[in-house]
Amino acid sequence: VGTDKWAAICSDSTIVTKNARRDIVVEIPTMLDLCDVCHHLHNTIKNVTILPEFEGMLLLLKAIIKHFSNSTISVAHLRTERRVDNNDKTVNALQKIGKTRFGSHWAAAVSLEQCLSNVRSLVERKINRKVQEMFLNRRSFKVMEQDLSVYITIVGPFVRSLWALEASHANASDVFVFWLAIAATLEELFGKGEDESGIPASLVRRITAIFNRRWKEFFTNDVYFVAFALDPRL
Repeated sequence: VGTDKWAAICSDSTIVTKNARRDIVVEIPTMLDLCDVCHHLHNTIKNVTILPEFEGMLLLLKAIIKHFSNSTISVAHLRTERRVDNNDKTVNALQKIGKTRFGSHWAAAVSLEQCLSNVRSLVERKINRKVQEMFLNRRSFKVMEQDLSVYITIVGPFVRSLWALEASHANASDVFVFWLAIAATLEELFGKGEDESGIPASLVRRITAIFNRRWKEFFTNDVYFVAFALDPRL
C-alpha cells in the first residue's frame, strides 16, 4: 500500500496495542496515534462500576439476575406480576451481565430497576423464597433502590455515548461532542447537590477524578477538537 497512504492508527489501550501504535508512529512520524473511543469509554465505565459505593448493590443485582436465570417458575411469577391487562408487551426481560458486551452492567441495572418493586412484592408474598434472603428489611431495600438509581444515573451518559459512537458513520467530531455531552450532563447532575441528586460529595469527587483522568488519557492530540471545530453540522 505504501506508508504515504496511512493517516492514522487506532486500537484499544492494552499495553501490547499501545506499544505497537507507538512503535509505528515512531517509524512513520506523519501518522496519528489514536485511542479507540468505545474501548476507552468502556474502561471508564468499568472504573465507575468497581467503586466501593456500588459493590453491595452489584452483588445483589448479580444474585437476583442469577436466581431468575436459573428458575423458570420465578420468571413465570415475575411475568404474571408485571403483566398489565394480560399484555405481554408490558413485560421486559432481565438482562444478563456479559463479559464481551459494552455497558452490560448498566443494561442489567436498568432492567432490574424496572421490575424491582415487582420482585419485592413477590418476596413479601413469599412466592420467591430464595430471593427473600436478598431483602432482609425495608432499610436494605431502600439502600439497594437508592444505589441502583445513582449508578444508572451516573453511568447512563457514558453508556449512551458509547453505543452511539459504535455507529459506522460516527466520526472524530462526534467523539468530541459526546465527551462534552458526558461532561455537561455530569456537571449539571453534580451541581444539584446531594439532597436532590442523592449522590454524596465523596462519590462526586471520585467520578470527577475518573472522568478527568480518562479525558487526559484519550485526548493526546488535537485531532478530535479540530474535527469538531471544522464540522459543518455545528
